[in-house]
Amino acid sequence: PDSTAVLVHGVLFLGDSAGGLRDGTLGPNTLLSDDPEQTVLTLAALAERLAPRRDEVRAIAFGHQGPLDGLAPLLMWAATNTDQAR
Repeated sequence: PDSTAVLVHGVLFLGDSAGGLRDGTLGPNTLLSDDPEQTVLTLAALAERLAPRRDEVRAIAFGHQGPLDGLAPLLMWAATNTDQAR
């Protein structure tokens, strides 16, 4: 509850729903979620929805980590976690 994703001027703000990892990848933040499974499903749905607009996303920003470049980290996470997301 109370989480949102907002795309503003090319920056996708994910707040605490996900985090940027040191290796440049992205991971869902299931520790702060009341429903970790829903967090995974929601991030997968967001990746699918934004894939056609990938050129519009210059960075992904999080609540507690530095930003990641472009939409690729979210798309790569979704592509490798499809079993987990369904």
